[in-house]
Amino acid sequence: GVQTCDWNRGFDLDNEEEYRFGVHCENREEISYLFMPGNGLRGSIPTELGYLTKLTHISLFGNEIKGTIPDSMQELTNLDFLAMESNMISGEIPDWIGNLHRLKIWALGDNYLTGKLPASINRLSNLVEVALDGNDLTGSVQVFEDLSKLRRLYLGENKFEGTMDNDFFAGSKVKELDLASNQFDGTLPTHFFNDGVLQLLDVHNNKIKGELPSLEAPNLSLKFFSAFENQLT
Repeated sequence: GVQTCDWNRGFDLDNEEEYRFGVHCENREEISYLFMPGNGLRGSIPTELGYLTKLTHISLFGNEIKGTIPDSMQELTNLDFLAMESNMISGEIPDWIGNLHRLKIWALGDNYLTGKLPASINRLSNLVEVALDGNDLTGSVQVFEDLSKLRRLYLGENKFEGTMDNDFFAGSKVKELDLASNQFDGTLPTHFFNDGVLQLLDVHNNKIKGELPSLEAPNLSLKFFSAFENQLT
């Protein structure tokens, strides 16, 4: 029967998986889904959220949540889906994020996050999609280069920096890479165009110089490429 703590309705977000809007509980009436996008939620993330250790999905995008990410969330080691984009969350990404080793989808875009990316992110080996675009994050993005399951990486509209060369994301399996409106310099890696992996590449509004790489083996996979507002010839 229906668990007494369930309050939800199911809907198909895409053709692959059904999501439940609201609260969903698994065995022993422990909450596993907290799915409340665009629900008019205000205030800060309650510390007590960390008690819900069976949570696998949190989606709070499109609300009016303020404040920092509470340290109690490091207890949520069963999370594989964490989406809190389009809020007013501030502060730095905590180092303990690397403890959430089951994370596959991680979206904190369109907030007010600052500081550098913690090195512990490289322990998130199950990540498939990361969206941190539209914040005020700084420093290097190399922490994402060796995540073998990562396919979609959206880091646009921050203050990230680094020098692009042919070692930049070499060997990465990322299919969609958004680095637009940051402070990257250097030259575009040839493998972006020749490895047949990238489908979307957006590097517009950076400080990239040089010529566009010659297409030795044209990347038939690349469907979208944007590089305006650079110093390319």
